[in-house]
Amino acid sequence: GVMDALADGWAAVDPMAAAEAGMKMQENDYGDEFIMNIASQWGSRDPQAAANWAGTLQNEDLVAVTHLQIGSEWGMTDPNAASAWAAGLQDPQAKQFSEYGVAMGWSEHAPGDALGWGIQNIENQQTRQRVIEEVMLNWSSNNPAGAAEWLNSQESGDRLDEVLSTFSNSIIDMDPQGAVNWASTISNNELRSETVNQLLEDWMTLDDEAYVKDWIQKSNLSQEVKARYQ
Repeated sequence: GVMDALADGWAAVDPMAAAEAGMKMQENDYGDEFIMNIASQWGSRDPQAAANWAGTLQNEDLVAVTHLQIGSEWGMTDPNAASAWAAGLQDPQAKQFSEYGVAMGWSEHAPGDALGWGIQNIENQQTRQRVIEEVMLNWSSNNPAGAAEWLNSQESGDRLDEVLSTFSNSIIDMDPQGAVNWASTISNNELRSETVNQLLEDWMTLDDEAYVKDWIQKSNLSQEVKARYQ
């Protein structure tokens, strides 16, 4: 706790000196977290300077945590500048963590814009799907009507299908009916069939099989699906 407070306070007045001190603490258990706190504080006050410093780091763990923290802080205050920074990074790991951070910070005040940017610009599939899952989970928990309105307003296609598939899989254990209903709106026939059937199989492991089958027969799912689960 003392080291966390020291990192925050020092970075608020002299972030470069704090960072230089933090680099000498790597052998200690609190070393990485000390640097992470500096990146967060620095990123909230002068994200471009913090980004320039993070770009000089070589340690993979430090590259990850600093770019994540700076991206998150920058995404909260100036997502356009933050996304331009992330887009210009050449190192794959730095780019991956900065993009995730930007999307998560951006989503704090504009989840729809963050998602729209993420699904169009994040090339790494694992990072993109992680953003979709976490932003949609937070959004649907805090403002389900807003999340649903955004989904319904999007143009059909591969990117929306990825959102629907990722989102429905992430909520199957919390809202199985909603998960199946959202998955049933996937436009790609093959992906829709695969996703819906997998969700139904998962649901049956979580709930009474007879209840799930009864729900299926009363639902608006296709006759093919209903025949499979009679």
